[in-house]
Amino acid sequence: MIAVIIPALNEEKAVSRVISDFKKQGFGNIYVIDGGSSDKTVEFARKTRAKVIFQKGNGKGGALRQALKEIDADIYVTVDADDTYDASRIRELVEPIKSGEYDMVVARRSLSEIPVFNRFGNSLFNMIISVFYGYRLRDILSGYRVMSRDMVRSLRLDSDDFGIETELTVEALENRFKILEVPTVYKPRIGDTKLNPVRDGFRIGMTLVRLVRDYKPLKVFFGISAFCLFFGVVFGLRVVLDVLATGQMHFVGSTVLSVLFIIASIQFFSVGLLADMISRRLRKIERR
Repeated sequence: MIAVIIPALNEEKAVSRVISDFKKQGFGNIYVIDGGSSDKTVEFARKTRAKVIFQKGNGKGGALRQALKEIDADIYVTVDADDTYDASRIRELVEPIKSGEYDMVVARRSLSEIPVFNRFGNSLFNMIISVFYGYRLRDILSGYRVMSRDMVRSLRLDSDDFGIETELTVEALENRFKILEVPTVYKPRIGDTKLNPVRDGFRIGMTLVRLVRDYKPLKVFFGISAFCLFFGVVFGLRVVLDVLATGQMHFVGSTVLSVLFIIASIQFFSVGLLADMISRRLRKIERR
């Protein structure tokens, strides 16, 4: 069974169209996860013969976590309720999952179709994923994606908000699931957006930082350690050159800063080693 999951909050202007578009493509198991709408979202969803699940918590992340836990399916499709994504591409997204070639297929939006501020954040987050995982993705924040049952059942999700797409991507990479991006059209949304670029962008960024810190602690702390060591050497080199030239120490402040940066570098590196050891041990325990 293929389940189409649509998290929704006050999307009466578009939810019926989204449901109808997927039904036209031959998909009948459509679930609208309502986050407490005060308009006619639920009424219109039921009129279009979608199954409605009332969300127990708050936020898009909470809606998707609840849906993925409660709905039993072989393939899961998640899509936004604002009619920004093209339902006609669904078969192209589902087929790589059906064949077993990939575990998650993401509908990749063109950067030119994304608002400028959102585009900057998306590009930054994609770059961080590339640095820490060596996996080049171009749209980790897309809300239109398809996932296999095996992948969904292995996920450990915590995000309640718009960081859920970031968490899905990192979890997939961490568990070595195969990801494919398929280009798609991204249309202007119908209705008012719930996404605040600054507030939610910060939350998404913090979700990514937390995940990378927990899963790749050695790389994170090694980077900080290298940063501190660089400045420790820069300040220290100034002191050494001055002593060699004059035979006296004139830059006491630079000496203190050099020592502090080098000590910090050693401490961050030690913390990274310890955190990496703990992280690996916990993952082994979880696998068992």
